[in-house]
Amino acid sequence: MKRTVKFEAFWDALIIEPCDYFSVVSTFNYWDGLSFKTTLWKETPGSQRIEIEGQEFSSPYSDDGCLYFADTGNHRISKRDVSYMIESTLFLDKIGSNGTGDDEFKFPSGIAVDLNDRDFIYVTDRDNYRIERRRKSSLALVWKVNLESGQKPIGITIDRTYVYITIQTADTSKHCIQKRKKSTGSLIWEIGTWGTGNDQFKNPSGITTNRNNAYNDYDDYIYIADTGNHRIQKRLKSNGSYVSQIGTQGAGNDQFESPYGINAYADYLVVADTGNHRIHKRFCTDLSYIAKAGTQGAGNDQFESPKGITILMPWPYYIFVVDTGNHRIVSLDWDLVYISQLGSQGAGNDEFESPIGIGIYI
Repeated sequence: MKRTVKFEAFWDALIIEPCDYFSVVSTFNYWDGLSFKTTLWKETPGSQRIEIEGQEFSSPYSDDGCLYFADTGNHRISKRDVSYMIESTLFLDKIGSNGTGDDEFKFPSGIAVDLNDRDFIYVTDRDNYRIERRRKSSLALVWKVNLESGQKPIGITIDRTYVYITIQTADTSKHCIQKRKKSTGSLIWEIGTWGTGNDQFKNPSGITTNRNNAYNDYDDYIYIADTGNHRIQKRLKSNGSYVSQIGTQGAGNDQFESPYGINAYADYLVVADTGNHRIHKRFCTDLSYIAKAGTQGAGNDQFESPKGITILMPWPYYIFVVDTGNHRIVSLDWDLVYISQLGSQGAGNDEFESPIGIGIYI
């Protein structure tokens, strides 16, 4: 977790100017090798003493502690240093523009960050009908898999070996989920047709696996936001078979309005209930309700069609919400209480255009 620290420093026969960032260099200091963004610089007149206060951040040369965003309307992927206070995250890198080339996208929608392998993230390039594996460090393309024309990959998640994606089409020909190999992207199984049955979907969007602990062991299930059916499905990872579901259309505790984003950790599930402009927290075991927060608007405790969502762990957990209609990212504590926000509409480093996907590596 990010920390704010304070040091007293001394120098001998040197002229030192206030700095933006500093590192601690010591063979015995607990903070050795870490870097900090300066928040306070105080010099004591007539002495060689300075007081430095700063907030820890990840070096842009490290892949640890990074957030990755699908900045959908800007047709790009963005990478930032991670902090539980989203407003204090630092921009690190971005890649993409509108097009069909290897470093171009058409409305990327999903991000999955590999927590078991330091090298890779996975992206659903929605309107190019393809999924991609990219480097965490440079965002460079490793492989891409082209789906059939018109098959739009939406959500994406991973476990130790496999990638799971949701697929939509403009008509009713294919609304399904797929399991693929992480190493190559090759197909293992596919399940689902258009409809309301247990093995059917209407515009499935978010999908997640459940990491049971900080060692990134996964349970046996995947969890899907079945958007058009206003419900959450739980299915076996091994063969995609149906286990259970919850939800009908509405605004009650066990109801949703076009849910989209979904993420799980340590047997808890968080859901972006997009049409109700709110966030749910639920149990993975039986999908039962715990809490919810949010109303429609642009205030600190409000959302406008939130879509992406992820959990920062280990304990204490924090939640990042992609507040799509407000073109911003919002951080919440584990009780769904507002902490901070970042972003406005635009194409700058701290701006977004209808962002959707989000992933984290810590």
